[in-house]
Amino acid sequence: MHDYPKLRFIEAIPLEEDQDQYFALRDPSGIVEEVIVVSGEALYLMQYFDGKHSLLDIRAEYQRTFGAFLPEERLHKLVAELDHNHFLESESFQNHKRGLEKQVLSRTTRAAVHAGASYPKDPQALRAQLENFYAHSGGLLNHATTSVNSNNAAPLQGMLAPHIDLRVGGACYTYGYRALAESTPA
Repeated sequence: MHDYPKLRFIEAIPLEEDQDQYFALRDPSGIVEEVIVVSGEALYLMQYFDGKHSLLDIRAEYQRTFGAFLPEERLHKLVAELDHNHFLESESFQNHKRGLEKQVLSRTTRAAVHAGASYPKDPQALRAQLENFYAHSGGLLNHATTSVNSNNAAPLQGMLAPHIDLRVGGACYTYGYRALAESTPA
């Protein structure tokens, strides 16, 4: 059990059901995909999950604020639920994160996580869209005819690409992605 629970950076989105206030908790980093819902009381308690307040401190704060006794098992249940869902800075979260990192690093390609939202999900539609970027007036085909790697340069090891809306700036990607396409079998 965590004697001094520490909440990770998460978002709390207010929800209302039958005039009761709840909060959906989500991880904006995307490390945890699940969303959990907690009560307003739980969210109040979570403000003290900073790694500096003990469970005893949190229960005392609750009693000072509400004039009511907070059963130890209720607080333990909240801490356990948050830890189980990887919302606490804990060994459980670190193991989860390391597992995800290991999965990503072991892959030779990355999943198309924004397919269907930022670009077409259908591979043929995506291929057509990308080919149009090369043919665009700002695209590579209108400015260069030789291979990017024609000077026997070392294979591309990585690439940084700006975050640009594909609909308006897709052609600017063609320079970097041509080098990528020419240096990898993927």
